[in-house]
Amino acid sequence: MRELLSRLTSIYPLSREAQQYLIERLRSMVLLKKEHVPEPEHHVYYVTKGLLRTYYFEEKQEVCASFAKEREVIITPGLLQNDKPEFIQAIEDSVLWYIRKDELQALYRQFPESNIVARELYLRLYLLVEERLRLLRTRDATGRYLLLMKTHPDLVLRVPAKLIASYLGVSDETLSRIRSRIK
Repeated sequence: MRELLSRLTSIYPLSREAQQYLIERLRSMVLLKKEHVPEPEHHVYYVTKGLLRTYYFEEKQEVCASFAKEREVIITPGLLQNDKPEFIQAIEDSVLWYIRKDELQALYRQFPESNIVARELYLRLYLLVEERLRLLRTRDATGRYLLLMKTHPDLVLRVPAKLIASYLGVSDETLSRIRSRIK
């Protein structure tokens, strides 16, 4: 928890009272590889160890929407609105800190400085989503993979190929061909 509080206060100083509020409400969770987060739409999660993904189903096909690794926040769109269900699954054994949505809203109301921290964290999430959309709209399959390798080389090494293919919007076979040409 100390790492998380340090990370938050590095974005913008939080009062002792705000930090105490968080200490009293943050909970930890350990997920083994392939386990799912229960009720992901009701909490905000911070990854202290491991790697997770969000995914949803489109026409009975699983679509990998995002990844989160150490020192990153992970949420599902259901946290912000009732949308189609999205799931969070551990790709590696993982440790998370989390807080309920209603407790987070109360933090924002009671401690105005927390809004600055939240705005920065949500901006970072937005930029990741925007990066993925740009990736999918402006590049061919090979270009998408090369850009992913350039911007997130650790993910290419840590994430199974099947999930990388889904994230890039290509078939497993296409990703395999791309990888064989690049080597």
